[in-house]
Amino acid sequence: MLDVEAAVRASAQHPGGERRIYQVGAVRLSADAGWVDEAPEFEAWLRLPDPQWEALIRGEEASARYRREARAAEDGLGDFREWLGDADALVAFNGSVADFTWLDAECLRAGLPAVDGVLRVDALYVAQAVWPWLDSYRLGDVAASGGVATQAGQLHDALVDARVTALVVRAAVEEAVGWSDPWWRLVTSAGAGSAAWELVASLTDRRPGGAVDDESVAELLAEALREWGEPVRSPGRGSPGLAALTLPAQLLVPDGRVDPHRLAVAVAAGREVEWRSVQQEMARWLGAQVDAGRDGLCEAPTGTGKSLAVLAVALDWLAADPGRRVVISTFTRQLQGQLAGDVVALARVMPGLESLTDVVKGQRNRVSLRALVAALVDAAEVAGGHRASRIRFVGDVVFREVLVWFVRRLATARGRAQVWSARSVDVQDLPAFLVE
Repeated sequence: MLDVEAAVRASAQHPGGERRIYQVGAVRLSADAGWVDEAPEFEAWLRLPDPQWEALIRGEEASARYRREARAAEDGLGDFREWLGDADALVAFNGSVADFTWLDAECLRAGLPAVDGVLRVDALYVAQAVWPWLDSYRLGDVAASGGVATQAGQLHDALVDARVTALVVRAAVEEAVGWSDPWWRLVTSAGAGSAAWELVASLTDRRPGGAVDDESVAELLAEALREWGEPVRSPGRGSPGLAALTLPAQLLVPDGRVDPHRLAVAVAAGREVEWRSVQQEMARWLGAQVDAGRDGLCEAPTGTGKSLAVLAVALDWLAADPGRRVVISTFTRQLQGQLAGDVVALARVMPGLESLTDVVKGQRNRVSLRALVAALVDAAEVAGGHRASRIRFVGDVVFREVLVWFVRRLATARGRAQVWSARSVDVQDLPAFLVE
């Protein structure tokens, strides 16, 4: 388990900033206790190029230790390579974007070869696949969600962060060990060849992999999706129907209509909201068009509050008759997501609203369960040395890792907002780490 701390300064040649590592921390984690006990931890402070760089070290304690212990980068990195020994994998939290890249660059500057010959595992991916619905994937927040005790003031020390990463990985492994046999078999079969899932399997007593087929995978997904509790239209039958919508008095004006400003206040959840006369005028005009049964075209500038004006009229229409439906088609996916967020926020004061709402993506941006089943089975076959027959991307181990993350997110979605996101394959619904 590796973590590095680096000084960062602005640079025209490096848009994300130029970095120099000043601290390397690492801990061993393995089912082989003897190998761990030989040299459980490693730490080195690397000398920076000049005092200007040294002034960028974060924290007085870190600066003091740097002054006492810093040595030439080639010496510190050389000792790290020796300590690494015959390790099978190098693990870092957000290592793909940060630690691994920075370590390679530091080795190059020190005239040393890159740390090759070991698998590289990003613990951030493991956390996202095992716990797909965390509010935050910062190391400290993931640790807290996984039941790992940390002291916030001690984070951003390379050795401390490496220890926390090891505990997070251990907690993720314990979580995965608790999965049912069918889920364990599916994930480790589809994820075979992935350094991340090989690491997880190496830290358990469970044998990875096993045979999967379309029928078993489809049944596993069906069982998970039944947990969503959504009404399903049976073949040859009509819709199960929707419940009536009751409008809370706090959202209504004296004439009984929904007030878009009161909607905005409810969505803001305590934040101050500006009253907008144009928004009021827009809602009144749209409502009048609907009452008269006429088509209407309304244009308003950015900042008017168009979304909530439209939503106010839609809620009036729905509340008048349980048999009515409203379709709000947005020009952009971002606006669709904004409206979905408004519905979730309004559900706090309008119970049942989420259950009456759905978010529909275009064909390119929504998951096909049939294609998902085919991809998972093909992934397991390719990982087992066979040729994929339906999905050509499964030969790419990164695609298989994303596939595992996606199916875990789909299976563990709870609540309408998570369900809407879980059914989407839109890039904006993927974690930035996976997109990169």
